[in-house]
Amino acid sequence: SNMQLKKSKLFGWNWQVKTRTLLDEGDAPDANQDIALALLFASKRWNNQAYFEEARAIIDDIWKINVYEQGDLAMITAGSWAVSSEYVTLN
Repeated sequence: SNMQLKKSKLFGWNWQVKTRTLLDEGDAPDANQDIALALLFASKRWNNQAYFEEARAIIDDIWKINVYEQGDLAMITAGSWAVSSEYVTLN
């Protein structure tokens, strides 16, 4: 809960231990994928629908925020900042 961004279900990367706060609203696409996958595994292992629903919300936001689509090709970018730049930066 400390590292989840306020504007989405994604997770931040720039955490300051001393103040226990996120230093910016940038997300970490690789960590978002890891967290969603762990929740899917937990959902299956413990037959817990809440884990599945949380994973699904994260995956939905990954697609909305971190995926760049060109034609039939979908690519995960290096973060929300990477889609709006002149050249797309891929993860």
